[in-house]
Amino acid sequence: SQVRILSPRLKKRNVSMKRFSFFYAFIIHFGIAMQLLLLLSNIILLTFLNFITFAQSFK
Repeated sequence: SQVRILSPRLKKRNVSMKRFSFFYAFIIHFGIAMQLLLLLSNIILLTFLNFITFAQSFK
């Protein structure tokens, strides 16, 4: 009878843990994606500025 009492509670906990881990993974991936986006935008900005100074030096 004890196993029957414990089983639904354990099931509930397992589901909530799965949901939490999914949420956590989503946050981590979102953070990594944002960092990559920032890095990419920084590289584009730097190359753009370098191109402008390079073009101005020819004038």
